[in-house]
Amino acid sequence: MAHRHLVLVGAGYAHLHVLRGFAAAQPADVDISLVWPHSHVVYAPMLPGLVAGLVQQADCSIELAPLLLGSRIRHVLAQAKQIDHSAKSITLGNGAQLGFDHISIDWPSMLDKAAVEAAMPGARAHALFAEPAEGFVKYWPDMAAHAGHSSFLMGLENKLGQGLNVAVVGAGAQGVALAFALQQALPGSRVTLVGDAAPPAFNCPRHAQQLARRALARQGISYIQDACIGIDAHQLHLASGARLRCDAPVIALQGPQLADPHKESFHPAQGPALLAHLRAVLDGRRSKKPATKSRGLHLTELGARNAIAQWGPWTASGRWVWHWHNVRNQRWIRQTNQVKA
Repeated sequence: MAHRHLVLVGAGYAHLHVLRGFAAAQPADVDISLVWPHSHVVYAPMLPGLVAGLVQQADCSIELAPLLLGSRIRHVLAQAKQIDHSAKSITLGNGAQLGFDHISIDWPSMLDKAAVEAAMPGARAHALFAEPAEGFVKYWPDMAAHAGHSSFLMGLENKLGQGLNVAVVGAGAQGVALAFALQQALPGSRVTLVGDAAPPAFNCPRHAQQLARRALARQGISYIQDACIGIDAHQLHLASGARLRCDAPVIALQGPQLADPHKESFHPAQGPALLAHLRAVLDGRRSKKPATKSRGLHLTELGARNAIAQWGPWTASGRWVWHWHNVRNQRWIRQTNQVKA
């Protein structure tokens, strides 16, 4: 039988399980390639803990080389720029073409930077994006190191000890959590959360929003309910016409209007179902692919090892929520990082 080529586009969290499964038992007549531009994957839900100093980078990263050790899976260190399903070809960031017989897409970062730049000109030149998490982790140490004497993005000279004017654009769960983490990590800096909906936005019940706003006020984090429409080297431009002084903007937008429709994202718990689906497809059996949507549980970290959990209309909050979520995250990282014997 002729060899077929399965291409896994993106090292999403479900794809990590798929990689482990195929690395342990890969069909003899199937070549497998992973298209991902990094040597590792950063688990984005743990970014606030990393920023706040509660976890180290190794605690929230998965190295791909040990995961693929001893397997025939090829790691293509490149970005997938375009996928032509009719021609069964992928255009890579370096212009090369990669053909495939079967394809699976699981890209953990869904933020469309071109859409963000169109909505707020200057974002790409002046802001630090929370997504992709690998890029944020790369540049975050520079921001932390320069806090108090100069801006790592703008080159603005601040007096020693003055701190930064930090603005987090995006009032979703990620933006709220990063605002608290930045306030803890950068003492002396002023953190402002900017969003056009009450935090944490995106279908959170009013009780969760009230808890978040009270926690923001307790920590001295300002909240401006307005849309950012532009960023320059010194300030944010808001839809109301106001301008906000800002040395270091962080983009933490969420929502389908800024998602890249060509990239799908699975939840980590969907990994086993996706692996079973791909094995069935390669065996010529009919199978239904898992739906690419997150589970009903949503969690927002509020700093100081505190968090809000939301499941439908139900809301719970407290330090126990944060500890429960942290234990689950670290267990998943450890299990994923386990090297085959």
